[in-house]
Amino acid sequence: MQLGSRPEKPQGVDDVELITRCLAGEKEAFGQLVVKYQDSVYAICLATVMNQEDAKDLTQETFIKAYLALDSLQDVARFGRWVAKIASNACMDWLRALKPQLPLTEVSKEPGTETAKGVSGVEAAAAAEENARVMAAIAALPEHYRTAFSLRYMAELSYAEIADILDVPLTTVEGRLFKAREILRKNLKDAGQ
Repeated sequence: MQLGSRPEKPQGVDDVELITRCLAGEKEAFGQLVVKYQDSVYAICLATVMNQEDAKDLTQETFIKAYLALDSLQDVARFGRWVAKIASNACMDWLRALKPQLPLTEVSKEPGTETAKGVSGVEAAAAAEENARVMAAIAALPEHYRTAFSLRYMAELSYAEIADILDVPLTTVEGRLFKAREILRKNLKDAGQ
């Protein structure tokens, strides 16, 4: 998948028709779905993993999973939401597989000494531990809250952009973000933050 230089999004062909054609064996139809949704999927992945290369890989993985499971899609009119959920789940699986760790060069062996960046090893380890707790709290959010939260605060998208990507009303985005912040505040407070 080549992000950035891609053909124009298909106009005038709805998802139901494309999925029907794809299920009938027309691979080009799925390619049109990819073109139509790859920006949204990439935004979700980038918002979650915060790394362009990993986001590109996860975008590809999302569409492979979607293609292989397309016959299990129950409401073809909701393909956009379905593929967004696949992307979100793929990203969360990827994050869970990461073990919080600092490169050995970042943490000095002697307490009180400083790294090249002017941060002591103890401070760097504490920051990494705090970051891991926050990321774990975000990962523990229900999927619909987590996706909205990641798109807003990690990808820095507007409420309107999030509503467009998730194909939900603006008020739904506002409600999900409010609830996500509320849950995170409570969970981080309970965890001693």
